[in-house]
Amino acid sequence: MKAIDTTSRIQKPAWKIAQSMSAAALLAAGLCLAATSAQAAPIVIQDTYIGGTPTSNAWVGKDIVGTAAHYDVTKLEVSFASANTMIVDVYSRYFDNIGDGNTQLGDLFLSTNGYQGDGEVWEYALKLDSYRPSTASGAISLYGVQAANIQYSFAPGYIYRAGQEVQYKGIGQSALATGSWSLNNIGGVDTDDYLRFTIAYDFGDVDTYGLHWGMTCGNDVIEGAATVPEPPAMLLFGIGLIGLGGALRQRMQPNNDIRIK
Repeated sequence: MKAIDTTSRIQKPAWKIAQSMSAAALLAAGLCLAATSAQAAPIVIQDTYIGGTPTSNAWVGKDIVGTAAHYDVTKLEVSFASANTMIVDVYSRYFDNIGDGNTQLGDLFLSTNGYQGDGEVWEYALKLDSYRPSTASGAISLYGVQAANIQYSFAPGYIYRAGQEVQYKGIGQSALATGSWSLNNIGGVDTDDYLRFTIAYDFGDVDTYGLHWGMTCGNDVIEGAATVPEPPAMLLFGIGLIGLGGALRQRMQPNNDIRIK
């Protein structure tokens, strides 16, 4: 009778182990690329907001006060470069016309408890360090909003949209964090011009942000909601990678084939 040797194992050839590892590595790379692409897709807020009452009845109910080629704001794009890093791009034809009608760039206002529509109370403001038309980039300071420090829309001697939050003074306050801003694609076709705000700060457990931006005359103002991508999607991705790692380790173990002597 032949003895059964249960201690003898047949080892996988090294080339097969390497092949398995290569296939798993390619799969993991593909999953990472897909996750990165999904994470990089911005949240888009189209301009459907009208806002406050213009100082001339001729413009009541209209989205833009004045010439669209000078003031039109088309959209906001919100991205999360990491868990605590937010990037907001404001698209507007105004960025080729800064200073028109004695106007200036506006600051960005944020709500962290959702967006309730017109009349939203803003919790944070991202303040530019310069409003000069000749300045194309700089630093921003993040402040918790105090009502006394809100600057509302203005344009002395011109028709404008009143009652809009446009800048933040920050008087008597310390910044919670600092970041950067920049104007992009200026010159040429002005429909692709955008103002970028970048800030790294832990706002806590936020489901939906509210956002608001307008130039100092408020002739076109954009507001809207940006819902943060659901964490479970990234959790499932992590579980998948763990499972992939476990499967790879199992493939690298010796076979349990039994030899009969």
